[in-house]
Amino acid sequence: MMVPRSAQEFRSSLHDWRVAAMPQNGIAAGLRRHESPFVGREPLLGLFDNTVERVQQSRRMVVRLVGEAGIGKTRLLREFAHRGEDRGLDVRWIDDVSPGFDRRADSSELSVISSPSSRDGDVPPCVVLVDLTGRPDRLHSVVDLVEDAAPSRPIIVFLALSSVGSSLSPVRRVLAQLARQRLLYEIDVPPLADPEVLEVAGHILGGTPHARLHQTIGSLSEGNPALVEEVAWDLQRVGLVRQQRGTSYLLGDVSDTYVPSGIAAALTVELDALEPEVIETLSAAAVLGPAVDFDVIASALPDAEGQILRQLEAGLTHGILREAVDSSADFHFTHELVRRMLYRRLSQTRRRSLHRAMAEALEQVEGPGRTDRSATLAHHFTLGRDPGRALDYVLQAQESAERDTRWDDAIRYCRRALDLARQSRASDRGLQIELLEQLGALYFGRAETFAAGACWREALQFCAESGSLTRRAALAARLAALGSSWYAIEDAESALEEALQSDSPDAADHAVAVAGWCSDAHYELGLAYQRQGRLSPAIDHLRTACLTALPDDWPRRVLAEASLARALVTAGRAHDALAILTATVDRLSDDPAAPAGRSGRIDHLRDARRVRCVALGELARALSYLGRFDEAADVAATVMNMEQQFDILGGRGRRVMAQVELERGRPEIAIEVLTERTRKSAAGSLSAHRVVDLLLLAEAHFASGAMDLAMEAANDGVHLCRRTSADEHLAGLQSVLARALLARGDAGAASAAIAAARQTIAATGAEVYRPAVVAAERAYLAARSPVRLGQPAQSALDAAVGAVHRPDTGPSGGVTATPEGRRGRGRQQVLTEREREVLSLMAEGRTNRQIAAVLILSEKTVKRHLSNTFAKLGVGTRAAAVRRGYEAGML
Repeated sequence: MMVPRSAQEFRSSLHDWRVAAMPQNGIAAGLRRHESPFVGREPLLGLFDNTVERVQQSRRMVVRLVGEAGIGKTRLLREFAHRGEDRGLDVRWIDDVSPGFDRRADSSELSVISSPSSRDGDVPPCVVLVDLTGRPDRLHSVVDLVEDAAPSRPIIVFLALSSVGSSLSPVRRVLAQLARQRLLYEIDVPPLADPEVLEVAGHILGGTPHARLHQTIGSLSEGNPALVEEVAWDLQRVGLVRQQRGTSYLLGDVSDTYVPSGIAAALTVELDALEPEVIETLSAAAVLGPAVDFDVIASALPDAEGQILRQLEAGLTHGILREAVDSSADFHFTHELVRRMLYRRLSQTRRRSLHRAMAEALEQVEGPGRTDRSATLAHHFTLGRDPGRALDYVLQAQESAERDTRWDDAIRYCRRALDLARQSRASDRGLQIELLEQLGALYFGRAETFAAGACWREALQFCAESGSLTRRAALAARLAALGSSWYAIEDAESALEEALQSDSPDAADHAVAVAGWCSDAHYELGLAYQRQGRLSPAIDHLRTACLTALPDDWPRRVLAEASLARALVTAGRAHDALAILTATVDRLSDDPAAPAGRSGRIDHLRDARRVRCVALGELARALSYLGRFDEAADVAATVMNMEQQFDILGGRGRRVMAQVELERGRPEIAIEVLTERTRKSAAGSLSAHRVVDLLLLAEAHFASGAMDLAMEAANDGVHLCRRTSADEHLAGLQSVLARALLARGDAGAASAAIAAARQTIAATGAEVYRPAVVAAERAYLAARSPVRLGQPAQSALDAAVGAVHRPDTGPSGGVTATPEGRRGRGRQQVLTEREREVLSLMAEGRTNRQIAAVLILSEKTVKRHLSNTFAKLGVGTRAAAVRRGYEAGML
């Protein structure tokens, strides 16, 4: 949105927001709200100091603050007064509404009233602050004041005016007189910057505005402080702002015609005073938006071009329009709120007619420098009630947004296209299914998995009514890959078997589509099995997906190969994975662009940029597992740059970089990388991805010696696996938990964790974690040995529990194990059910606070249960209690 950055030579009272909204006399005079704090303006305060220094030489100066009404000129004068008084200057104030202004009967002269701090005998210059925003006709008194000043006393006048009037106005003549005498200087007062808008709005709302509310206030106010206050206050008044924990949130959407009530009342009076023909043309121009193209207006309206131009120039005169500084448009509205008020004066029927006329005119007008107008045309045809033509343009806008990585815009356009498709082509189920698939893919790319699943589930319902069985199977498999709560893997597999037996393509393009859907179904089923930790069927499906992808459809094939390599690495076959990925990456350089879909639009799940990130990320992971850390770090850095460039939320680059740093023995750097990745990751990320992050974080904490943090991260990962059935890396988490328990001396609990890890490996085939489990088991056996360990044996035990460097396995860390010696056994008593629950949670490494949260108890109650448990088991420590519980079969 374009905004005026400097005042026009002529400004009408149309823009006098504060004067109109806050009358100085009458009933409303007492309704003035509390003033917000002074924010920013440091460069302008610095100019005050420089000007005071310069007046010592020139002896007399008049400095005019230039800026639109409401920009803060009067407030800046008051800050100048405070600054001058702090410096010991003789500060005087002239204000037609302040107590310091002497209203003489039957006189229009001004008298200067000294501030209490001024003294007649002071040598410093006299600073006079003149606020004539309400009475610019009294400017001539300022000239008299400057000319009558004693030559031995420097005087500087800071002046604030609302407008200067026409070329023949008295105000302009006075300013010209000062300029001829070389006494007049001007200081531009710019709009507030975004951080300053945020601070002012936060003061008005009583809480820091959330990003969406901040953007709304900023776009409507355009940095004008008075408008920031007015918009923030009005949004709160109408109930569109909610406070929660010190943050202000915007509820719902703000209408495209919204204008704060105080501003609307002021503008209505001012607009009614203009000529009807001018208002009619300017209202039609408001339909186009903030930027006005004369050629489009002239083509859309029936009036003669000369008449339209004169009326637009009248808008310049009244301060409603300003000329554009570039070639993208001819005029711009000086304020968005003014444009909205003009648009609101049109009837619904007139708006619809003008939107359609503007869209048709935009289609006809071509020329150099014209940017892509697909989104604008889609907007006008939509409001012009022509959904068929609007759909074509909104699809073009969606493609452009995806190409430019404007993902939020792409989602918005895709949703609009879906709505238009339902209006204009209700019988075209295929188009609606395709749009739902694309919308789900866009949501998935932004880590909004619930929204993605909802879109794909609706598409599946449409497919069940009319659609290819293979496409239905692909959608079912995609939902199964999100989790069993969306679709059962077995049902998705049955749907694929039915489709392979029944679907018989009868056209070449349909055959291509069926081949793609078949590859997608196997690919998604492979991901679903891999997510559950069932690596053998996952590898089978992913191999089939590689084979069924058509030769020229390399994005599908590359995705399937990358996922196959990931499954092979987890299965302990990193060498095989590297061979596949090396050939895959070599092919990527030969295929620079991805083939377009059937509709010519981008398929976000197989966007060439995303596909490259996936393939290179898996290559870096395989290299890291094979001990080729320098190569892995280089590839991971490339992936991180690509993800940042294209705003991809996968985070593969950071995850692999953390793994490399961990293998290099630098866990502190790995923790820093993982913390940064966790901070930037979206809340809707797949649980399988969060499990991997927790595993790496647990390994890093273990390697740095923070056993409690390692156990906390590992336990969080274990519970996440159990809750979501994402078991691919469960064995890795259990192995970290076992090693951490051994390092703390909890040999009994570690034994249970080792046994669980072995069972998980047998069930999932995650052989990459077996060496770590074997090392933990050896350390456990050494800790259980009754022979007292000498120093060499103790060092061997430390090595077994510590770092397990393996060229064909995953990451691990190491610390020195300090198993606790056995304590004397006391007389054991039967534990209560609650004491057993507390003991079980303690065996998982949970703190008293965590146990209290799980059992919904107070920490004091948990301590009492632990005390009773220790007494009944005849032990004195948590580790001994867990070990005794295992030996007694209680755990």
